[in-house]
Amino acid sequence: MPPAAPRLRQGGLLWWYAALGGARLALRQLIRSPGQLLTLVTSPLFALMFLSIAVRSGDRDLIVSAVFAPALISLWLLAVGLCGGLISGDRWTGTLELALVAPAPLLLSVIGRICATFVLAALSMVESALVARIGFGVRLTLHHPVLLALTVAATLMAMVGTASLFSAAFVLSRVALLFQNAMTYPFYILGGILVPVGLLPQWLRPLSDLVFLSWSGDLLRDCFGDPGHINHWPLRLAAITALALAALAAGAVLMARISGRVARTGSATLA
Repeated sequence: MPPAAPRLRQGGLLWWYAALGGARLALRQLIRSPGQLLTLVTSPLFALMFLSIAVRSGDRDLIVSAVFAPALISLWLLAVGLCGGLISGDRWTGTLELALVAPAPLLLSVIGRICATFVLAALSMVESALVARIGFGVRLTLHHPVLLALTVAATLMAMVGTASLFSAAFVLSRVALLFQNAMTYPFYILGGILVPVGLLPQWLRPLSDLVFLSWSGDLLRDCFGDPGHINHWPLRLAAITALALAALAAGAVLMARISGRVARTGSATLA
């Protein structure tokens, strides 16, 4: 066996441990920081608000949308807020230097932490379904389980890519919190969470196509709301995947450049 093969195998195992270690760190931080669990408190409240309106309207599609809206909101809040501030938090706590000198790339640890954090989004979906069933007597029927699994996988991949991009970009800003707060409700609208994309002004719809939430939300609703054939679902699924890969690639490039820059200048602990 060539000498490079053991090193390659060891490097791959090291990268896996880096991602797994990041996930374990994130889970421990969630347990010890109750403030980060506020998503689980706000999600049922969003579900109550949306379902109160949807059930009274009697529109089945609107009811399905109301069940998924809190989960999508939680996903975006986690990506922009909690996951977007991972590296900034490491900078302030003085642990960024250790991550930068680790053998594995910083991006792998960040991705592991992001994936573990999205457990909260899955729990928020369960909460929304329970609110719909117990509070309003609404039971959803899954018509396309395979497509649902593919859509959820693509959506989570898109969230990981988006969160890694935000996590790297916010390190360069002294007012990251300002950007985090500003990137919530505008994207809820563009993503078709609060208002259906078809009701948006015509000039806004091309921008909506660049937000993967709009594609994910439509496919999720169709999996439960449309028992027949879903039109153009491969193309719509491919759109989510393409946006996910683009965000992940941009995040990887930006993370590598930032890591190299702060390592050269010794500014890892500077705001």
